[in-house]
Amino acid sequence: MLSKCLEAKLELIPEENWMESKKDHIELEYYMVESKNDEDEELRGRRLYGVEIVKKIGTHSIEKELVRNLSCCEDSAREIIDKLAKNTVTPVGLPFVIEDLLGA
Repeated sequence: MLSKCLEAKLELIPEENWMESKKDHIELEYYMVESKNDEDEELRGRRLYGVEIVKKIGTHSIEKELVRNLSCCEDSAREIIDKLAKNTVTPVGLPFVIEDLLGA
């Protein structure tokens, strides 16, 4: 089972006059995703943490990306999410940034 919790939310403010109405503003939502591992015997039953980024325009999700099982440590996953939000990482860039952060 997968559960997620909103950790950070950013509103991207466009240059003046670029977009006229608030409903067209872009928002990025950063979620901590939690799941249990039942596949790997060594980690069976342990909680695993990942991240999902959702890009929205108005109330519509236009792009999202999920990376599961980044860490067994909630604090480490939260640190990763904080870095992603501070650097305004979008869903399309998430896999590449995670690869760089983890050195995989």
